[in-house]
Amino acid sequence: MEKRRVKKPRGLKWLLASYFLQTAVDCVVLLLVWWMGMGFFIRFLVYPANAAQQAARASSQAILENGAFLPELVDPLCRYIVFGPEGEVLQTDMSAGEQEQAQSNYRGDSMQNGFFYPKFYAHSRLENGQTVLLQYDFRQQYRSPALRGLPDFQTCYLLALALVGLFTVFLHTWLFARRLEKAIRKLAQAGGAIAAGELEQGDFSSTGVKELDGAMAAMDTLRKSLAASLKEQWALRRQRQAQVAALAHDLKTPLAVISGNTELLLEEPAGQDGGRKELETILRSARRANDYLAQLVGTAAGAVEEKPRPVELLPLLEELEGTAKALCAQKGVRFCLDRRQEGRIVAGEAGLRRALTNLLDNAARYAPQGGLVELTARLEQGGVTFEVRDNGPGFSAEALRRAGELFYTQDGARGGGHFGFGLAFAAEFARGQGGALRLENGPQGGARVSLWLPLPQPGPAG
Repeated sequence: MEKRRVKKPRGLKWLLASYFLQTAVDCVVLLLVWWMGMGFFIRFLVYPANAAQQAARASSQAILENGAFLPELVDPLCRYIVFGPEGEVLQTDMSAGEQEQAQSNYRGDSMQNGFFYPKFYAHSRLENGQTVLLQYDFRQQYRSPALRGLPDFQTCYLLALALVGLFTVFLHTWLFARRLEKAIRKLAQAGGAIAAGELEQGDFSSTGVKELDGAMAAMDTLRKSLAASLKEQWALRRQRQAQVAALAHDLKTPLAVISGNTELLLEEPAGQDGGRKELETILRSARRANDYLAQLVGTAAGAVEEKPRPVELLPLLEELEGTAKALCAQKGVRFCLDRRQEGRIVAGEAGLRRALTNLLDNAARYAPQGGLVELTARLEQGGVTFEVRDNGPGFSAEALRRAGELFYTQDGARGGGHFGFGLAFAAEFARGQGGALRLENGPQGGARVSLWLPLPQPGPAG
């Protein structure tokens, strides 16, 4: 099977030069055709431009030979006027305007001889003192007297030449513009395909214009780079999902052991002493950790977050107090809770509890031995702010810049692990609730993390 020949793309300079050259050649051909057409018309339809001049000379000679003026001696291509010895008009077949010009010529005044079509004359002076002026035009006239009432042939022919010439230039310009438009439209469609994210589709072949092909090649390279980048991101996302799922699976076993043993201890008589409250806290935390694992697996699989619902603020804070004290006790850190705040908010309760627990866990982890972790909640106009403070080393500049980035760790400074899951989830939860998570370092040192959530606006009264 014969391969289809691909046209080599041309530069814009070549295309413009080709356009002008083809237009010029067609105009020259048009002039040649016009010239040959003129010969055809002269042979069959019109007289040559000097036919009237020759007719005037022959008629003037016939009048002189006759010795007296007779109208039948005048050729139809000419007009006549006969002046008497005193300059009076004896005979004429001219119109008033033509007669005025003839009289001006008789007097020797050539200023009124016409502008576009000047009149020419053949003079014949007879022996009887009369003067005969034969007026003629130096232009092409129709051979048939019936056609002489039509517009002037030369004017019509030149007008037709101008119209055909304009049409030729217009046709070449239209074809040239259409070619460029087709190439530019192809380039625009390729860009539109990239903008629409259709990286595996679109026509990125040659446009036929070298300069536009350069832009098309750059867009094709961009398309391939974007496609490769997206594939890499998708692969990384699948890898992270697999890591999260594997981590959640591995954590189920130790949590099940903790929960089972705690339940056994609570069933023993020894569980009735002062340590029962701590055991209940351990059991509650283990069960909550199982809930978190379920949510973590659901998040890795793309599960939908829980819907917001009313949450009493004070019971939530008191529950978080038990968790925070257990976390701080392991690190030898004191915990302080502002109990004065009461009220009701609307949020995803499990997600909010998990986000605040993550913030408390991070604060306890980085507070120094004997340090302090504080939790406060403030109801403000339009929202509620939960603030967790500690007197640890604070956040590094990179940690502040990459706040909330999943799997981000930074060895040797605060931020490693702090951003692995805890703050990443807290930031995502805040965004999902229409709020925000803000990280900063306190004026006296230490870290300060604020979780702000909007309060629902009251609807119009019914």
